[in-house]
Amino acid sequence: MIVNIRLKEVLKSRDLDCHGVISEIAEAVKVDRHIISNLYNNRAQKVSLNVLGKIATWLERQGIRSDELLGTIFDTQPSRLWDAIAAKETVTIYLGEYQQTRGPAAAWRWISRRDAATAAHFVQQLSAHSYKDISRPQFRFEYVPFRFVHEHSEVNEDLLKGDKKTTWEYFEDLEARKAGNALILVGSQRVNYLLEYYVSNLFGCKPFCASPNKNRVPFYFVYRDTDHKVPSCFGGVVNPYHRKDQDVPGLHYLVSKTRWATCRWKEFSKDAGVVIIVNDPRVKSTEIAVFGFSGRATEAIGDELLYKEDIFWPPSVVIKGREIGIYICVLSFTSIKGQRTTQENVKTDKCQVIQLSEKLLKEFVR
Repeated sequence: MIVNIRLKEVLKSRDLDCHGVISEIAEAVKVDRHIISNLYNNRAQKVSLNVLGKIATWLERQGIRSDELLGTIFDTQPSRLWDAIAAKETVTIYLGEYQQTRGPAAAWRWISRRDAATAAHFVQQLSAHSYKDISRPQFRFEYVPFRFVHEHSEVNEDLLKGDKKTTWEYFEDLEARKAGNALILVGSQRVNYLLEYYVSNLFGCKPFCASPNKNRVPFYFVYRDTDHKVPSCFGGVVNPYHRKDQDVPGLHYLVSKTRWATCRWKEFSKDAGVVIIVNDPRVKSTEIAVFGFSGRATEAIGDELLYKEDIFWPPSVVIKGREIGIYICVLSFTSIKGQRTTQENVKTDKCQVIQLSEKLLKEFVR
């Protein structure tokens, strides 16, 4: 179990979180400012009961009753990711759903097999016997529709306009159901348009539109010729802004404000993707987005999230009361011995997880 110190939230709730409040508390209780700052930002590795007592006395002088403090200045959360998810009231999983636009089977709808497998693995994990002492959450699946003419990789603007309107309604629903719940998005923006709205909202940029003159999102997909070329705030057919060299299909990510690194896609051996985790103790919500450059990467990263959860939890960066972690997952594959090499017959050889730095996240997250 992880214990959180909610000093910042307590101050905000009483309109005390003003400029200079950290220095004011430090001076009042005769403690080094950095100690108060660590408590304020929930970064303290050790907490002195003497210091907490002095802070509690200061809060009492500001009008907060002592019987309120114990239940407000501390809270707890599970120390493992899937324990935290399992403790929620409801887990909603969002998947992209391709709706065929013409032909005798125009009513048929399709979901990426690998995205569906990833979602199924998550449900199996949350339903496992290891969570028998936790009241299991209810599961909901939402299927976010998108359409395109299958013979062409280019996007039909009329179809996209309608899909954007529909997806916005899904995004409003996602925002409305956060409190007390877990929300999981599976699949890239090429097959799950909800991810486009989610990422654009997190980084404060316009969805379905590349920024022409400024990096707004610290990761970016450069599409292959055969990909569904949905316009995106973090994807397109050319390299991201500030990269003037030859276009390289795959995942690009920032290692500083303007310097990009590249995870080149190779059909049978290299792939990459992203995990976003946002935990908000204020409303007791947890959000996860899992998306690969390809469906193969999404499924492989989903497995990493299941079996190596300690790499991803808890998120280490606190921004506006939310705990945020963004992880670049670089994958390498090997062929299954004795079988012909295809995308189906490769297994994950290695997954390197790179966490984007606190400095970078605070620069980009809004």
